[in-house]
Amino acid sequence: MKTCKLSILILAVIISTASAQEALVGKWETKTSTVTGKPGITVAISKRGDTLGGTVMFVNPDSTTLELPILNASFTGNTFRFKTDDQKGTVFSWWLTVKKGAKSGTLNGSDQRPGKFGSSNGEALIEERVNKRD
Repeated sequence: MKTCKLSILILAVIISTASAQEALVGKWETKTSTVTGKPGITVAISKRGDTLGGTVMFVNPDSTTLELPILNASFTGNTFRFKTDDQKGTVFSWWLTVKKGAKSGTLNGSDQRPGKFGSSNGEALIEERVNKRD
């Protein structure tokens, strides 16, 4: 009986995690820039098999864009964590936190370059509200 209850509990956790991952799939956008008319940052999350991935696109004030692949993605609870690397020495750690069933959340980013005085974090920190666009 205990084995049956444990199996059901494990199955429920697997199904819950899978459905939470599915809810993340799509485009998450920061506010629209008044200069470009486009979101400043778009996180496009996709799923292949059991793996989450995608891209992060930045829109500069002159409307040029930089699109980077999502690396080292993981999902725990209601937080999707990943990294981006521009291949020029700038590695960002990101975390997107959403509430269950929500179509909005918070995108945080932290520059991983060494700071000017030997600190572990670089100069750029990002905290932006995001909305999901289907």
